[in-house]
Amino acid sequence: MDKNIFWIWLQCCLGVDNPRIHRIFEIFEDAYQIYNANENELKISGVFIDKEILKLTDKNLDTAKKIYNKCFLHGYNIFSLQDENYPERLRKIPTPPVVIYVK
Repeated sequence: MDKNIFWIWLQCCLGVDNPRIHRIFEIFEDAYQIYNANENELKISGVFIDKEILKLTDKNLDTAKKIYNKCFLHGYNIFSLQDENYPERLRKIPTPPVVIYVK
């Protein structure tokens, strides 16, 4: 499965402009690691609010897969926050989007 599906899933869970996004990736390596974390691991990390933990424990990828497939169908590139093609200036803002879609 393409790793971008996990990044899209994460953005769906956390929203586009999460104020703790930089802190989250000081603790977690990537979206896949967050996806595989259980509820207790998410809680003890101390970076997620209860509402986010509830969303992150739902491991359903259907919405992320639909977004991914639409991007593929329409020729959009998907860049995650940790992708080398993600714009450096955007990465440095306080609340960068986890994923950007580029045509």
